[in-house]
Formats: sequence, structure tokens, C-alpha cells
Amino acid sequence: MSVDFKTVRDSYALSLFFEGDMGAKGKVVSGRTRYSACPNCGPSSDLSVKVSVSNGKWHCFACEDRGDVIDAASKFYGVSPAKAAMQLANAPEPEKRTRVVVPQERPVVRDQVAITQVIELLLKAQKAPDGSCLEYLAKRGINKDVALAAVMKKMMITLPGDPNVALRYLLDVVGRELLEKSGIWKEGSKAPAIVYRPLAFVSNDKQGIEFRLIKESSVAMAKAIRYGQPSHWCWAGNDKVMIVEGFIDLLSALVMGTGRTIIGLPGAKNWDESDEWLQALKGKQDLLIALDSDMSGDRGAEDLATVLNAMGVTTRRHKHPDGCKDLNDQLKRQLGIA
Repeated sequence: MSVDFKTVRDSYALSLFFEGDMGAKGKVVSGRTRYSACPNCGPSSDLSVKVSVSNGKWHCFACEDRGDVIDAASKFYGVSPAKAAMQLANAPEPEKRTRVVVPQERPVVRDQVAITQVIELLLKAQKAPDGSCLEYLAKRGINKDVALAAVMKKMMITLPGDPNVALRYLLDVVGRELLEKSGIWKEGSKAPAIVYRPLAFVSNDKQGIEFRLIKESSVAMAKAIRYGQPSHWCWAGNDKVMIVEGFIDLLSALVMGTGRTIIGLPGAKNWDESDEWLQALKGKQDLLIALDSDMSGDRGAEDLATVLNAMGVTTRRHKHPDGCKDLNDQLKRQLGIA
């Protein structure tokens, strides 16, 4: 069954999606409504209003992603635009939706020290990776050897695939008090959302972590949640460097056989010119930028090239094959994975 995108855009208010579906709080700044949560790069503190909404469009100043209500739903739920449009089209009528009172959650205080402690405890407790996580990675073209190497390098963590078992594991390894202090376990929740996202990627500085879904859910859920300071991942290789978007693409590049040092960004614009890892690239030659082939990735690649070129770095943009958004799509095509 198809759905008319224009009808969905006209009938489903973008502000209603942010406030009702995402639970974000709006604040009027310079005549425009802004929110502290982005459909793509997730929430920040309530004091940070990083997403601007105006005339049916949203723009995140953190990750530089943007779009309409369908794009927002697609990013937030981790589904295709067509599926997102269908989901919005099947929602209650607008006049009924506007009467829904969305409970206002208490601001989540995320203690960076506590988040770092959670990461340390999970890394220390990590044994053999969970089988369901390995199966998920295999479906993405990531073989077991590469997955095991990521665990050994303390770049990847897996929780038990069963949410109930994962909850018991977290209580044993971390404890509820620290999970609540870190903001990972929200007050009033029966369990932290990460029990449904057992695959986790740890940033290079061990200050941030991203948890991901590994299977389809019957309930609309964000595919990934990040905690802590957004930072890069780095897999050391030879003197040549490539920059990718996301940890899955980093692993994909390894499977595809690159010998380069791979730097993975948690988002096309989640970097700053003053970052130490970026400054350390001065003078590098033939740096390959392999960010996603979408609006955000193209802009991020252009901005990166501008900054790097000014530092004396020679860069070139990796072109994904037609129909491939990122390196993982390219890998799956090479392996014949649908």
C-alpha cells in the first residue's frame, strides 16, 4: 500500500511529532521553535536547543541534518521514508492527536563521570560477544573475526540479546544506582532502554557510548541511543587515513580490506576543527573522506575537506556506487547480501 507524502506532510504537524512522538520540549528562540532533541543525533540537555523548526522543516545545528516530518520519523524510528510516512498516515486523526496530553518527563541529568564509570565496568565485564549481536553483524556483512577484534580492542560491547537477561546483567555488572546517576536508567522506568539495544560502540576516549537495536521491533523505537560526550572511533592502520560515518561503516571498511587508519565519526558534523584527532592529521596525504552519500554526509565531507585542506592535507571524496548510501551498503552489495 502506498501513501501520498504530501498528504502526510500537510496533515501531521512537525511540532506535534517532536513534542508528541519524540517527547521533546519546545522553546521559542528568535521567533522560531527549537528543541533539545534531534531525530538523527538524539537528545542533548534541556538547556541546549539545537534543533530549529520552522515552516514544516527542521534543522539540527549539531549534526547538520534536516528535513520534513517524514524525514524526522524516518531517522527517529530507523525505518525507510516510505515506512515512516505509512506510520504517520495511520496515526490518529490530527484533531484527536492534538488533544493527547504528553506527560512531561523530568529533565534527565546525565553525569559524565557516572557514564564513564558505566563504560569502564561494561568493558571490564565483557567476555565472548553475544551470539545475537554476531548474527546481526553477519547480516550486515561484518564477519566474526572483525567483530571479535573490535571487542578485544575495547571498541565494542555486547549485552545479552534477551532484554530480561540483559537487565539482570546490567544490575549485576553496573548496578541500578550508577545507571540512574548516569541518566541511562530514567526515573520511573521499569528498565533502561539499552536492554533492547544490546550492541554498543565505545568512543576512542572512552567518554561516550552508542547502543543500537539489532532487530526489528513491533513498537516504534529509535535505532540508536548515545550517552556521554560524542567523540570519534579510531582503528589504527598504516599512515594513510580514511574518515567514515558510524562504527558499522568503520567495520565495513575493515572487511573490505583497507589497510588505512580508519576514523569513524558518530555523525557527519559531530566534530570540531579544534579536535585533537583532527589537528593530528596535519600534513597527511591522500586522506579519503567516505561519509554517507546523503545531504548531511555531503555537507560534512565538504566542511571536512575545507578544514583539512587549510591544514595542508590532501583529500579526496569516496564515491559510493549508485544505490549505496554508505560503505555498509557497498559491502553488502559486494557480498550479495540483500
